[in-house]
Amino acid sequence: MPPHEPSSFERKKWRSEHALELRRLRVERSAQDRELALKERDQRLRLKELAIRKREVRISRWTNPLVIAILGAALAGLINAGLNWLNSGYQYDLEDRKSKAILALERTKSEGARILEMLKAPNPDRAAENLSFLVDAGLVSDPDLLPAIKKFLQNRKKGTGPFISQGGAPGTLAYTGECTERRRVVCYMDNNGQASNCMTVPC
Repeated sequence: MPPHEPSSFERKKWRSEHALELRRLRVERSAQDRELALKERDQRLRLKELAIRKREVRISRWTNPLVIAILGAALAGLINAGLNWLNSGYQYDLEDRKSKAILALERTKSEGARILEMLKAPNPDRAAENLSFLVDAGLVSDPDLLPAIKKFLQNRKKGTGPFISQGGAPGTLAYTGECTERRRVVCYMDNNGQASNCMTVPC
């Protein structure tokens, strides 16, 4: 056997070493692959954990007791402001209605007093003239009373109608009412000069 040719033992040895080296390389490659897979898995887990933490931080902002208390106080303040605004509106409306009702009542009282003064006349015709003056002058504006007075003045027969006599001797005719259902109220002066002796008489 020439000295430069390897022996079969050396060939077997070389093949064994070569096979071991290949196996070692495969094992190392497999270990590197496993390590790389583990690193990738760790990285994915870290990313998931980071996303979960971000979500928890985002949620914890709104579930924080201090934030909830501040939001609750702000909401209560807004509701209070709204209720106060509504209440003031209702109060203003109530005061407006009340003042209008008082004004209407005072107007009705003053119109009633004017009509009563106009009925103080020596006879029914004069009282009717006085009432006609009130209507023509616009001194009666009550929407219920004005049409009733106009209708009364149009349908009144001469010498009839209510009037209030001023003063006079006891027994003097002081007031005669309108004829309604064939009856009218008639009042006479009493001893104190008041029209208090009233009775219903046929007409």
